[in-house]
Amino acid sequence: MSGVPSQLGFRFPAEWERQAATWVTWPHNPATWPHCFLQATEDFAGMVAAIAADQVCHVIAVAARQPAIRERLSVEVSSGRVQLWDWPTNDSWVRDYGPTFVVRDTAVGRELAAVDFTYNGWGEKYPPFDDDQRIATRISQQLGVPRFAAPLVLEGGAIETDGQGRLMTTRFCALNQNRNPQLEVGEVEQILRDYLGVQQIWWLPGRPIVGDDTDGHIDQIARFTPQRKIVIATCADPQLPDYEPAAENLAALKALVAADREPWEIVPLPMPEPFDMDGQTLPASYTNFYITDRSVLVPQFNDPNDAVALERLAVCFPNHQVRPLSSKFLADGLGSFHCLTQQQPQV
Repeated sequence: MSGVPSQLGFRFPAEWERQAATWVTWPHNPATWPHCFLQATEDFAGMVAAIAADQVCHVIAVAARQPAIRERLSVEVSSGRVQLWDWPTNDSWVRDYGPTFVVRDTAVGRELAAVDFTYNGWGEKYPPFDDDQRIATRISQQLGVPRFAAPLVLEGGAIETDGQGRLMTTRFCALNQNRNPQLEVGEVEQILRDYLGVQQIWWLPGRPIVGDDTDGHIDQIARFTPQRKIVIATCADPQLPDYEPAAENLAALKALVAADREPWEIVPLPMPEPFDMDGQTLPASYTNFYITDRSVLVPQFNDPNDAVALERLAVCFPNHQVRPLSSKFLADGLGSFHCLTQQQPQV
């Protein structure tokens, strides 16, 4: 296809719109989960099983690792709910290096396309990342859909949409000098409009929560929901280092909501108490949930605020089942369910 996606009628759909499948990459790099690789893999398997209960889950894993996956998820694999793809990767964070799917409605039905942002390992923090960078091309070729290479270094976890033309991101990440030092804010905004079919760019400051190595991904901070509610991570203790960044993001979001033409309700999701492994504080946020076609998979950290997050998200997603899943070991890799998944919209 010639032209940019927005000119061709494509748009970035909300995560809660109908889905055909989910893409994930099976854990294989012990350095990603240095303190609990086996336990993190078990948490990951639980996530895949939960996704497969709702829809097809495509699992990227080289052939040598597939027998163990087939054994662990035998029912899901035999039913076709889990499908395996023999592609090499450097790591498991497919949200960030996989395709960002866009859709358009035509006279003959809905069409799918893939937007491929340049991935540089979160500002070249974790080389090599060459195999990861190829995954968006592999997936789009496998699905037989057009792929648009966007002239922007960006990760999927850095962008969030309501599907109605609003895109939320953070200055600390999208404008970071380790990604696009040659671009001004207006140029970044235009690329996002061109390739994702959005009209409004909502900027939050996005100073990272403690332990976050993504430079402030939006999926650790704030998310749109289908009931004109926006959930945001909050910190009530002024003595904690996350207090001021969370307050900054909340103030910015309130200003954006006040200026918008549509009414929004802001729903705070209190962050879990800080925890660490071998002295390293781990990033943990309930906004890192993943939405399937029928469920919302909510990370749980064995914290009193686990129940608070479940209760508030249930109000935001009345048409989904809110499912608590263990994520404390996955947090050792500095991410959770949303970071580890990429939704494929239904067409």
